[in-house]
Amino acid sequence: MSLDDLEDQLCLACLAYRKAKKDHVALCEAFWDTFNPKVRDRLKRHKQARNFGRMAQAINGKLDSLQVKAVEHEGSLCDTKEQIKEVLLPVNKAKVHSSEDTNFLTSPLVQEFGYQGNEQTENAVLLGSYVPPPLASRYSKLFLKHCMPPRFANQRRPRVHC
Repeated sequence: MSLDDLEDQLCLACLAYRKAKKDHVALCEAFWDTFNPKVRDRLKRHKQARNFGRMAQAINGKLDSLQVKAVEHEGSLCDTKEQIKEVLLPVNKAKVHSSEDTNFLTSPLVQEFGYQGNEQTENAVLLGSYVPPPLASRYSKLFLKHCMPPRFANQRRPRVHC
């Protein structure tokens, strides 16, 4: 896939995003109208309560910071930097390492794609000419099969500044 094709896709995605963002309230309302009235009213009440809560937090000045200042761990309150690090570091480390045994980070796909990507292999996947190794998992093969862009991506369109 050429750089021009990627830029064209990016511009189309930007335009679609802007259009959806501009109409998000109407789209949300239209989606809610598909529910029965009881559920729709409950959703609207919850949304209104969230908005009131946000306004109250903004008024009280509680939206200024997203810093972690205290953590409750096994019934005790950890409020110093060292205590918080001691509690949160193993959790964050486990989250980071949780993907190490996924299909694309284990053999045989890690040899094909590498840890930071392989442009030739990626382009072959996008063009639909990539043949996964026989030992790759069934779900990886299905995923790779569906990674091709839509047909209209190869058609030339006028350039649109994003």
